[in-house]
This record gives sequence, C-alpha cells and structure tokens, in this order.
Amino acid sequence: MKVNSPLPPTHPLINPTNQSPSCLTKLFKCTIEPFVGSIIKISLYRSAYLREGFSKWIVLPIVRKIGNCWLEAENLPAMFTSFDKKRLDDTEASLLQIGEKTILKVDEERSIPFVHFQKDKNNRSTCVLYLNGFGLPYQTAKNFIHKHLDEDFDFAVFEWGNKVSMQGFVEDAEAAYQALIEKGYQPNQIKVLGYCGTTYVATYLKAKHHQEGLDAILVDPHTSFREVVDQANPIGKYGVGAIATEEYDLDNINTLSHLKHTGASTCLVIDPENLITPPDTVERLQNALAQSGVTTIRTQGKMNKQFNTPEIWNQYIQFLRRDQLQQEEMKEQDL
Repeated sequence: MKVNSPLPPTHPLINPTNQSPSCLTKLFKCTIEPFVGSIIKISLYRSAYLREGFSKWIVLPIVRKIGNCWLEAENLPAMFTSFDKKRLDDTEASLLQIGEKTILKVDEERSIPFVHFQKDKNNRSTCVLYLNGFGLPYQTAKNFIHKHLDEDFDFAVFEWGNKVSMQGFVEDAEAAYQALIEKGYQPNQIKVLGYCGTTYVATYLKAKHHQEGLDAILVDPHTSFREVVDQANPIGKYGVGAIATEEYDLDNINTLSHLKHTGASTCLVIDPENLITPPDTVERLQNALAQSGVTTIRTQGKMNKQFNTPEIWNQYIQFLRRDQLQQEEMKEQDL
C-alpha cells in the first residue's frame, strides 16, 4: 500500500529524483512533519496518545476543552470527557459477573486487557469484536455489550496497548482476533466492528482475514485519513507522513478495493452528510467494496448514537445474522 506524498509533486520539499534527499527535505522530515504530525495524532488517536505524564495531566484536559468548545460551536453534544475511577471500577465489577477478563500477550514487551462475553456457555454464537475508541476504557462499551447479549450475540472488547501507532493497534486487534479463534470461534462467526478512527484497524484486520470469512462493520468510516485531514485543515497534510506508512497508509478505499468475492462481506453504517468526510464518501466506499460484497445502512445526524434508532439497529442485527439466515435458506431449499 504505497503512501503518496501529502505535498504536490512540484513542491520544493519533494525530491523529484532518486537522489539523496536534499537538506531542505531532511529539515522538513525532522521538524515540520513530526510537529504537525503530533497535532493530528491527537485527532486520530485521542487519549491513547495523551495518557502519560505531562500529556495526561496538562495537555489532555486542554485538548478536551478545545474539542468540546468546537463541538458546541457546531451544535453537537460534548463527547470528550474524563472518566471517574470509582464509576469505572463499579462498571467493571458488574460486567465481570457475566464476562471473563484475561490479559493477552501481544508481543514480548506488551499485553492488553481482553474481555469476552458468551451468552450461552454451551454454544458459541456470532461474536462481535468491538474496536472501542482509541484510549477508551472497555467499560465505556457497557450499554453496547448488553444490547448485543440481549439479542443472543457474544461480544469481545479490549483496551489498546501502549504502542501508539497504526501498526501497534493492528497488532492489538490481531491478538484479540486470535484469542477468539483459540476459544473455538470460526472466522465467519466473528464480526469486527470499528467506529470512525478505529475503522482503519478494522479494515486492515478485515483485509488480512477476509479470505477466511471475516465480516466487518464500519461505522462512519473515512475514505482515507489524508482526505479527512485535507478537508478539515489543509495545513494538516504536512504531518500525515508522520502517521501514514508504506504498510499502513490509512486509506480505507485502497485497502478495501483489493478484496475479492469470497462470501464474507462488509456493512457500512454511515451518515452521507458527515461533515468531516468528502461528500462522495458513501459512493466511493461502495464502489471499493462492490466486488467483495457490501451492505449499506444510512444514518443521519446521530453522532455516536447510530444504534439507538430502532430501524438502524434492526438492519444491523440482520447483517449480524446473515450467515444464520443463509443456512436456514439452504436447509429450506434442501427440503
């Protein structure tokens, strides 16, 4: 997945040949790109990028305040909040009465908390692998967990590790996916669900295991991070190179367009009028997924609350049950 430069080909900072980078290019790579990149990393990785030392106690509260002021100006509800430890502990105690928490070893240097909920201990149902917002405690998914269990689905969620990069987060998600496989789930029983920024991780996981039968649900996905940054503030494009890499280019269109038809599918839960993405986002994502299969559920003005609408929830449940419905149809045809 080749990453195109965020700068125009004629920009003086771009080296037009295969010669060694110029001093100006080196200066850009050492100063402007990492500086702007650190700012846009906050917009993508959020509290996961600001959870240590000075950032946690000084930078994060300031960024949270600025973010909520912007949302208020856009007539949107505040969404950047701090978390009360006692409340999180109480929520965890409640959740662990019905779920099992383990520590997954991602590599030799880091591990992540992983929580699995199985509605029927004697039978594995379709399991949603939920990619919670970057840096969020898994307890924030409490209501979403219960909604799925009430529909007789299994559910799994984890907390992101301390390797704050797309590679690190994809490795976290891969460890969670493999944990479900080890528990006996088949790939087509697992549905990875990402929201907004975590759809990049969901897309990479989908691409890796698509041939095995993994379905994905992408809630308000972007076309690419480069386009989102360019739409929000063109200055941000000078820092994209500090985040996007040749292996992880943060381009959902590029990643999804390589998927072939296998029987596995993707569900887009998306607001066509989302202001942070290009106006043709829905059509372009649908085209990228045309070959591998796509279901589109259109929402409107329900930031972080898409599934509170019964119509949207019911369409989503239908997608989760699609394998079961296909099996029932096949049985009826055999009869």
